[in-house]
Amino acid sequence: MSKSLFSLFLLLILSLPSQAQNRINIAMFSLTPTSIDAIALDGDLLFSIRQEMERDQATFQLMSRREMEEALYRLNGSQVSEVDKVVKYGAGLGVNYVLTGTIDLVRGAIEVNFLLIDVIGGKEVSNWRETFRGKNEMVSKAPQITQDIKTKIELADISTAEIAADSSNNSVIDDIVVDTRNGAVTLRWTVSLDSAEIFFYSVYRSLSKQGPFSFIASVPDNSFVDNTISDSSQYYYRIDSVLADGSEIKGTKIANGSVRTLSVDQSINPPTLLQTTSFVNGVELSFVPAIAGTKSSQGFQLYYRKVGAVEWLKGNYIQNDGKINYVTRVVNTLDGASDYEFAIASVVAGGAESDKSESFKITTAASPVIDINNEPMTRQFDLSWQPLATNVEAKIYRREQGETQWQVIAEVNDVSVGRYSDKSNLKDGALYEYTMSLFDNYSESPRSNIVGQKTKLLPAPTSVTAQGGVKNVEIAWVPVLDDDVKGYRIYRAVGDITPDDLLEELVDINDPQATTFIDGVSNGRALKDGTVYNYLIVALNQHNGVGAVSKTVTTETKPLPKANASILATAGEMEIVVTWEPSVNDDVRHYILQRKWNEEEWTEVSRLDVGETAYTDRDLKPYAATHYRIIVEDMDGLQSFPSESAGVLSPAKIELYAVDNNLLRTGHIAWNEQQNISGFKVYRSVEAKGSYELVKTLNANQTSYIDKNPKQLDDGKRYYYKVTALDGRVETQFSNVVAIETQPVPEPPSAFIALANQVKKVSLQWDPSEDASVKGYKIYRISEGKLNLIETINDRTKTEYIDNGDFFNRIKDGNLYQYKISSFNHYGAEGPLSSLVSAMTKAVPAQVVGLMGTEIDKKVVLTWSPNPEVDIDFYQIYSGSSCSNLRKSGRAGTTRYVDQDSQSGRSYCYRVSAVDLTELEGKMSNSEVISLSPEQENQ
Repeated sequence: MSKSLFSLFLLLILSLPSQAQNRINIAMFSLTPTSIDAIALDGDLLFSIRQEMERDQATFQLMSRREMEEALYRLNGSQVSEVDKVVKYGAGLGVNYVLTGTIDLVRGAIEVNFLLIDVIGGKEVSNWRETFRGKNEMVSKAPQITQDIKTKIELADISTAEIAADSSNNSVIDDIVVDTRNGAVTLRWTVSLDSAEIFFYSVYRSLSKQGPFSFIASVPDNSFVDNTISDSSQYYYRIDSVLADGSEIKGTKIANGSVRTLSVDQSINPPTLLQTTSFVNGVELSFVPAIAGTKSSQGFQLYYRKVGAVEWLKGNYIQNDGKINYVTRVVNTLDGASDYEFAIASVVAGGAESDKSESFKITTAASPVIDINNEPMTRQFDLSWQPLATNVEAKIYRREQGETQWQVIAEVNDVSVGRYSDKSNLKDGALYEYTMSLFDNYSESPRSNIVGQKTKLLPAPTSVTAQGGVKNVEIAWVPVLDDDVKGYRIYRAVGDITPDDLLEELVDINDPQATTFIDGVSNGRALKDGTVYNYLIVALNQHNGVGAVSKTVTTETKPLPKANASILATAGEMEIVVTWEPSVNDDVRHYILQRKWNEEEWTEVSRLDVGETAYTDRDLKPYAATHYRIIVEDMDGLQSFPSESAGVLSPAKIELYAVDNNLLRTGHIAWNEQQNISGFKVYRSVEAKGSYELVKTLNANQTSYIDKNPKQLDDGKRYYYKVTALDGRVETQFSNVVAIETQPVPEPPSAFIALANQVKKVSLQWDPSEDASVKGYKIYRISEGKLNLIETINDRTKTEYIDNGDFFNRIKDGNLYQYKISSFNHYGAEGPLSSLVSAMTKAVPAQVVGLMGTEIDKKVVLTWSPNPEVDIDFYQIYSGSSCSNLRKSGRAGTTRYVDQDSQSGRSYCYRVSAVDLTELEGKMSNSEVISLSPEQENQ
């Protein structure tokens, strides 16, 4: 190429406006719904506008939805329609413009208020209204709305005056250093804040110091290399700082750098192209370095352009490593169905290049034109395309509305079939876009046109009604007449709801002809009374997917009857009378009277007819705090909340009394019968107000108790008793206290006497005791001033005792003996002693006196004086040869005795005693000695 032609070419390039600088850098926010009916209505409209902007990439640089949402998340921002917030968030996104607004459903029409915001200028560009009658109109108007956006931006004064750099500005960028080498601009800057406070930096570029500046990148560090420049020009840069809280501080420093293109060195020869191979979208070039030339190349620069274009674009740079030939590929950067030419230049030290080699031309494959079925289908799309290419494969791409990334869902090996059915992982009523491309081993064609269609969404059931009943709601609807309907799903929410509330799934009905469902009956789970229920219904397709939702219907189950206002309980003698006011409800069936004793559970006492307003309760519990309340039951069996309770102390109490006093170590008590208890406890004390100890726990059917305890009770003492009732584990208060005296120890028997004048004994006699508690008697004798027990008689019927003495204490004749007697009971307790009784035993006869012995007829004749006793039976004669050797020798009935055994000439000693009729023998007389005369010899 000559220098003149090159200069003309360079002039033309410099005179052309930069395509990147003229593009509208814009983000599109979701429209804010102003009513619950407008939620999600903006999807089709924004999707269609986004499609138009993506088609016109020469005009619009549209920020992808995913990038926008990620950046807003980092900024703690959201898609809003307030101008000040839009400017703040838009600056954080690094865009120049934001399209936002509001949407509403008014009398069946969709009204949108569009708002176009100039982020750099911080102002509203335009605000206008559009009205749509449905989805088709929104889609058809999208191209015109997109053109209007472009026109409004072009007509607006979008130049932004830059803030002068001075010390009063809040910019945190202190200085920007620019380095322009190798066709790129390198920026480095310093900041006045701690780098930890800055989240990232936004880099803006312009061809003029006055702007407008366009966003080109966000970087985390304080440096950036702009290598997207291809023309020789002067470029201006501004750096904004985005802080961690999402706020953006606009930079006040403007830096510039000049970039120039490299000149052509005619002393360098270009490489020689040897062979080329075309791909679907690209080419493979084989070349050899130039041999002739004064300078050796360091590398090779590939250039390409569309046939007919003036400007060459840089492609691959190939390092010269001394090989004989080189191969390089250019793929996936070319437009489809376009003619391109390729050339290579040699590059030497210092960056100078040779002229370009002879060019080589190729034609890239045309992108197919894709079409989609017109009528929505259930989770299926039928795609078709033209032309029907051969010997090439195709990729089918799909994305759902709102997504920015395309997903390859299929690879078609034979493009000539011209059709493909997508049935994989589709949603109901969702808008999907499709595009396709051709590909080979190395390249892929630009994607085809984008087609979109929604999957079929079953219409909502109509004429939906809900009728509240008793613990149920009947839902009715007109079924959806569609062959794809499998059944219905009912959703429900309880209570008041807002437009933002979601209803929860209640039940699936697998019957496409179903028209009713009774919630609370059909599902066997009764509903709450007097409660608001909200319902909506959707049709289900064969994939169990839900269709459009019906309108939400609201109803209320029958409420409970109103509770009674007041109730009164009054205690009588042995009953409690409960009264209440009549109910204000119209359909009362019963009054349910409930009762509670103490802290027990409420139990039903009676069901009374609607005309009754009083009840007498005789089923009482002793000492219980008794409460009553009324529940109103209506004709449908619904029961009101309980009324306020009325309480009274039960008049039932334990009335304790003594059955018997004066029992042998026994207390006998009894009390009145009680109801609704589980038992009794009997307590005893020795003092009326003293400490009571538990004696016995009794069953509930016992009403008396005999406290017979000889080890704990004593004779002749007073004991105090009281009783409690048991109510399960609860014990009532004490009854009244009663006192009982036990039987005292027994008195001695009456008529106690001692019979005197008995021989060697004393007979004691008395009258037997009539006291049944007496077991027997104890007899005492006084000896040497001491009272000695001589006999215990264990027989109450005995009436006498003979004291014969014992081995050591014989009863003596003619002695005085004294006695006392006592009674003792069956527990061995002895009563008081009787009065003293005395008796003299019979004395022995008196000593015989006046004993004289005479010899008459050679015999000893004894005489003496008669004894004074009247019961002398005989006199006992004692004789012996000496007074120390006496023996009984005879008896005499009178006071004279002849010893027939006496012999002449011998001496005898005699003594005489008196013996009475009881064989008592008196003391012997004094001794009488007599000698008989010897026998005289016959002379």
